[in-house]
Amino acid sequence: MLTSRDQWYNEGQPVMRHLRNFENNCKNKICYCLFIAPSLHVDTINTFWSSVKHEYEGIRQRIVPITINDLIYLIDKVKIVQEKNKKFTHLMLEEFYREATEVSDVTNSIAWIAKIKKILSTWLERLIT
Repeated sequence: MLTSRDQWYNEGQPVMRHLRNFENNCKNKICYCLFIAPSLHVDTINTFWSSVKHEYEGIRQRIVPITINDLIYLIDKVKIVQEKNKKFTHLMLEEFYREATEVSDVTNSIAWIAKIKKILSTWLERLIT
């Protein structure tokens, strides 16, 4: 729930470390981390960007940082999908995670966060239609 620079200090490195431990315990599986906070501090974004774009302990990570409002938006749209009697699966959610962590065409952390917001919006619209 931190939003200031304390977010980066208290959650940046520990999130990457915990994800790496989880990845090491789940060999041969693709692992993602959905990081949710009231707002995203620029230092936290830059820290996660480094591990997603480059690496953490020698291997690229898959962290998707979003705000609580983004999560609410996602849940509201999934509810609409279900109300339309459409199926929603973990594979559909993985599609969002995969797109959000594909950063070969992204040049910096601020552009990455903007891309995640755009991906979230277009991905959810595809689910509803």
